[in-house]
Amino acid sequence: MATHTAKAFRSRPARALSTVFPIRNPRVKPMKIRTCFLTGMVAAAGCFGLAYAQNDPANDPGRVDLVATTEALTPELEKAAFVLPPGFEAQLVAAEPDVHKPMNLAFDDLGRLWVTSSLEYPFPAKDGSVGRDQVLIFSDFGPDGRARKRQVFADGLNIPIGLIPLSPNEALVHSIPAIWRLTDTDGDGKADKKEQVYQQYGQRDTHGMTNAFTWGFDGWLYACHGFNNDSTIKAADGSTISLSSGNTYRMKADGSHVERHTNGQVNPFGIAQDEWGNLFTSDCHSKPIYQLLKGAYYPSFGKPHDGMGFGPDMIRHDHYSTGIAGIAIDTGSQFPEEYRGRAWIGNVVTSRINHDRFERTGGTIEAKELPDFLVSKDPWFRPVDLKFGPDGALYVADFYNRIIGHYEVPLQHPGRDRERGRIWRIVYKGDKAPDTTAHSRAATTDWTKAGVDELVAALAHPNMAVRVRATNHIVARGGDAAVEPLSKILAAPVGEANAKSHALWVLHRTGKLKPEQLAAAAQDPHAVVRSHAMRVLADSPSSEPLWRGLAYGGLKDTDGLVRRNAAEALGQGPAQEQVNALLSALAECPPADTHQRHVIRMAIRNHLVKPEILEKVTEKPRDPAQMAALADCALGAHSRESAAFVRKYVTTDPSAAPRRDEFAAHIARYGSDEELDSLIAWARGSLDKPGQVNLSRSISQGRQAAGQKPLKAQREWTSGLVRELIASNAPEDANQMTALAELAATMGLTDLAGPLADVGKDSARPQPIRVAALESVTRLNRPMARDVLGKLMADAEHDPAMRDQAAGILGRMGQPETDAVLVEQIATAPARLQQAIAVALVQRPAGAEALLAAVEAGKASARLLLIRPVENKLKQTDLRDRDARLSKATKGIPPGDERIAALIGERKSFVSSHKGSAATGLGVFTKNCATCHRIGETGARIGPQLDGVGVRGVERLLEDILDPNRNVDQAFRSTTIATKEGQILTGLLLRDEGEVLVLADSQGKDVRVAKADVAEQTVNPLSPMPANWADALKPEELADLLSYLLDQKQKVKAILP
Repeated sequence: MATHTAKAFRSRPARALSTVFPIRNPRVKPMKIRTCFLTGMVAAAGCFGLAYAQNDPANDPGRVDLVATTEALTPELEKAAFVLPPGFEAQLVAAEPDVHKPMNLAFDDLGRLWVTSSLEYPFPAKDGSVGRDQVLIFSDFGPDGRARKRQVFADGLNIPIGLIPLSPNEALVHSIPAIWRLTDTDGDGKADKKEQVYQQYGQRDTHGMTNAFTWGFDGWLYACHGFNNDSTIKAADGSTISLSSGNTYRMKADGSHVERHTNGQVNPFGIAQDEWGNLFTSDCHSKPIYQLLKGAYYPSFGKPHDGMGFGPDMIRHDHYSTGIAGIAIDTGSQFPEEYRGRAWIGNVVTSRINHDRFERTGGTIEAKELPDFLVSKDPWFRPVDLKFGPDGALYVADFYNRIIGHYEVPLQHPGRDRERGRIWRIVYKGDKAPDTTAHSRAATTDWTKAGVDELVAALAHPNMAVRVRATNHIVARGGDAAVEPLSKILAAPVGEANAKSHALWVLHRTGKLKPEQLAAAAQDPHAVVRSHAMRVLADSPSSEPLWRGLAYGGLKDTDGLVRRNAAEALGQGPAQEQVNALLSALAECPPADTHQRHVIRMAIRNHLVKPEILEKVTEKPRDPAQMAALADCALGAHSRESAAFVRKYVTTDPSAAPRRDEFAAHIARYGSDEELDSLIAWARGSLDKPGQVNLSRSISQGRQAAGQKPLKAQREWTSGLVRELIASNAPEDANQMTALAELAATMGLTDLAGPLADVGKDSARPQPIRVAALESVTRLNRPMARDVLGKLMADAEHDPAMRDQAAGILGRMGQPETDAVLVEQIATAPARLQQAIAVALVQRPAGAEALLAAVEAGKASARLLLIRPVENKLKQTDLRDRDARLSKATKGIPPGDERIAALIGERKSFVSSHKGSAATGLGVFTKNCATCHRIGETGARIGPQLDGVGVRGVERLLEDILDPNRNVDQAFRSTTIATKEGQILTGLLLRDEGEVLVLADSQGKDVRVAKADVAEQTVNPLSPMPANWADALKPEELADLLSYLLDQKQKVKAILP
């Protein structure tokens, strides 16, 4: 990427703010931030006040700058820019030069703060060179929170992120490309031993990698895996997991074992745990918070779920940004009691710490938005990690920076700060402060020297961070000396709930938990203890009657989380006799309890994965509700047996109709040929034509995903449907005809090439049908397609838009013969068609060469080379003497940048004088944009969602619409596929479905390509969005569209005073 000059510091409204903790589509809303300076600071802060005024949303509503227009503040002035609720105070723990870019925070047994700090970010140290990054330890905190001691525990690291101290002289630390055990063996305070524990982590994208190492009650370390990286992680026992982009996983601290925990999310950065053992992540782009359900799939770019649907949401708001990083939950802070159980998340785009309270419905926790906890009037404030310390204070890693966007702003931008970083400590000093004696004592205790009695007593400490530390220490020492006092804790009739929960886990992890103790915990008066008892069951599945009886009891518990964890336990130890209990639990679980329902469904699925259980539980008739539930869960059991059951269900039970197509795809992908033949025979005799068309498409997609060719019966059935629809030519059959034309090509039904070509030539038919038919002919009979398309393009009697389409289709055929047809037509074609031909030619190097040669020979206008999509594509194509030839051919013609700037200026002037209609603009959006973009409930989720897009302002929206290749997020760049037949396909890569790649073309339509047919696949920095909106939209339509888009602004809640 070219380095920006200082001129690039100009203020710009937010677009798709891809952040350092990335967002694909930030929905940053207008902010109302009040100015609040201490009187004595006004003079000193004068420069800040003037600079900030330029960035104050009150002066410029709806703007969040990609590049902050203010200058860096000293830590003292930054602190003065914080707005916190009454009684709270932010204290500076450390700042540059003592820390650079802090990534993750953690505390050790001595109460010291460990920090991963980077100078290298965002560019990793080159191979063969030593990184400049460090692990730092801060300690000896003064009354003002400032750390009076700093030591470098490790240096020479390469963008370290995740870390966890294992002891005062040992830590697990991520540094490209692995997780390392760093040990200080000689007691000088600095690591002198480095051992690789887990490897190999991807580093293509350096702003997630692996982070947020967090101890679970079960003794595992849980961690996040970040966006856009592919990692294959291996452990000492041979266990291996392969992770692509966002995921969570867990590992043993000794390197012995690793396993996946959940699938998906875009870029999770931050994990927190509550007193019930629930894990929560903060994710970028998808949702600010997820509660993780073991084995669930969560939304991510281009990744499908496992047949069970995505894990449920727990939050309905987005905190006005998708640049979210770091999450902390108050599990015993020194804050007032009303804050207990609330969540804090860092919002690196809006420079705030967001704040939510949790409400529970059964086994489902939902986040309810509260006013922001901290608002900074300094846009450089970037809270990337949050941790409650052993002292009960909230610690904040501040990645202090002018720029936070990892993709939206070039990584080489000179405004990126590499030196400054701050760590803040937020404490409560108001009149509602609880007794913090225990917190102060815990923060200064050397837990490595604590006796058993002190450790056992700490299991009742008000701060969960202290309780988890004590739990791990007792386990590490073997637990023998603690058995008696822990047994007394569990035996107490009422007792302290947290102490009981931790005692239960200590005894379980050390193998000293007696069955009667577990049984008593499962019936404890405290729901949280009963819930942990179910988690212990899930951690040790068994076929023992006692184990199953406790789990059955949990399914009937009065508390929803206990019931949910009981279902998870049964799912970890499948047995035929358990299925009925789970089905009953699902029937009794209300729809609003989404998390419990998902866990029960996954538990049933885990049973149906086993063929012997599936056979037994489906051999006898059941009531319709149970059959529907079994069929639903069977979609997650990827086996021939599940497909056979689903096929029987679809063909015999009318209640299957609403999900028939989904079931058909499963049968086609995982079932036998015999089962599929049976399904097709049933469909031909039982379904109407639309139903048959939809089912045929689903079956084809399933077979493709399995890498299987279509069956004979499938081919005959689809061929017959195509011929019937061609003959009917009914307007209501348009969508069906389009779908079947595509199926004909996918199945290779060559006998349909002629009939489909006739459809393509028929000017009386709708354009989408004609285009789909002609696209199919290009794959069924290429010479026929070339002849038909060439004649159509040359015939001035045809609609201009259809002639443009013909040119595009010819270009995608990717043959020298089609290039020749296009070049032959370009000299006599009208200007609009010339542009379409030029765009078609440059899709492949040979065509680009043919276009350039035609221009040089005087057969085509040189202005075609400066059309934005043509110019951009040529710059990406390796041609002989490209730059010199282009310069010579376009000499004297204004550059493309100047022309597009002039066009934007003209449209801006028109829009300023022509008041558009937002109501009419909605129609323009629906017609032209909603195939890819979504606002509210309107549109598809292919390109970036556009909720709140009005904050970008007129100029930026014009740039985005008229020049879509100017700023293209990495996640939304075009993928070009060349098939083995020479076909060229370009679009946004949506997902990988088994043996099929699915792209969205410029119209938002799915294009499916068998992996076996792919000759070459490349990603280019261009957008799949059409670059011809200046021609496609009349100025009045553009004004209406802008009016509608500018209306898309959402107000934020007022901040706390």
